[in-house]
Amino acid sequence: VVESGKDVCVRRLTEAEARAGLGRALRDLGHAVSGHHVPIDLLGEAADSLRDLVQRFEEGEARNRMELAQRHARWDPAPADGARMYGHDERPISGRASPWGLDLDIVRAGNEAVATVTLRAAHEGAPGRNHGGIVAALFDDAFGFGLTIMEVPAYTGELTIRYEAGTPIGRPLACRCR
Repeated sequence: VVESGKDVCVRRLTEAEARAGLGRALRDLGHAVSGHHVPIDLLGEAADSLRDLVQRFEEGEARNRMELAQRHARWDPAPADGARMYGHDERPISGRASPWGLDLDIVRAGNEAVATVTLRAAHEGAPGRNHGGIVAALFDDAFGFGLTIMEVPAYTGELTIRYEAGTPIGRPLACRCR
């Protein structure tokens, strides 16, 4: 509820917005668990609370993403230069509702999709660096937005990466795809 003088404006969340908010909270929880020392009792309390929530969620009707995709099947035109780009909300890497997402900010810059991200505690592999699989997933997902610019549906047939140094935790990164 937002109050302004005598007017009261009530904004209701859409299901997509609510799922995106939950996805972000789950990602933040994962990073908080990975990146902080907390009392064992708090870990147990959190696990019990989450198990209770899982049970409540599983009482709902199962979702079928193929059915959802068919209802909304379309290939949108390429976004305008400078526009933010979004994929499917449940997409594991860039999806707003995904508990495993990377919180990518993706913008079209000419013929490039530029994904910026700051990888956090739950992405750490060796101490002080991101897990190489997370970096590979970032590349794979971000390249898909290049296809959006080209207006070409496709998938990754092969992905080869040569790592020359560790990718740091907690520093802004940019992945440019063209």
